[in-house]
Amino acid sequence: MSYNLFSTLFPRQGIDLDGPTIPPPSGSVSKFDHPPNGNHIAIPIITLCAVISAISYSIRFYAKFVMKKVAASDYLTVIAFPLYWVYIYYSVRLSEMSGYLNHEWDIRLKDITAFSYICWLATLLYLWIIALVKCAIMLEWTRIFAPEGTNTYLSWSWYATGAAISLLSIILFIVDLVNCTPFQEIGMC
Repeated sequence: MSYNLFSTLFPRQGIDLDGPTIPPPSGSVSKFDHPPNGNHIAIPIITLCAVISAISYSIRFYAKFVMKKVAASDYLTVIAFPLYWVYIYYSVRLSEMSGYLNHEWDIRLKDITAFSYICWLATLLYLWIIALVKCAIMLEWTRIFAPEGTNTYLSWSWYATGAAISLLSIILFIVDLVNCTPFQEIGMC
């Protein structure tokens, strides 16, 4: 009985892969070829953030190298920074697909899979980047505020927070990887 009610409320229709992802609102028409988007806003902001972070990271790394005071937190940033550039690559790649800040009815249904795949990859990268950066901050605070060779309640709380962040990131990464099975060749269910 519930199946009949469901099929009555939501009748099956033919899927048009060249059609919009969702129907446009009344009075609007889908624009698939060169839809209006916010790439003119997103690309300069991404570029500005990438340049500022590259300059800041280079200055910090150079200062640490010259002072010969490289700590464990610096090694975490050495791992995180290349992952950050891969994340920037995928952020720019999204602008080449459908673009930023555009309406979903201006995206073809067949293009949403590739768009979702790039967003999924960026999410996986973000999990690792943010975990590494947060753990680096916790280690840096421990180095700054806890005297060398002492373990205070504050330093143990930072270690526990770093362990919790790492564990949460690993769990979320695994959940993102196995959220749909079987795992298809293109990376989507």
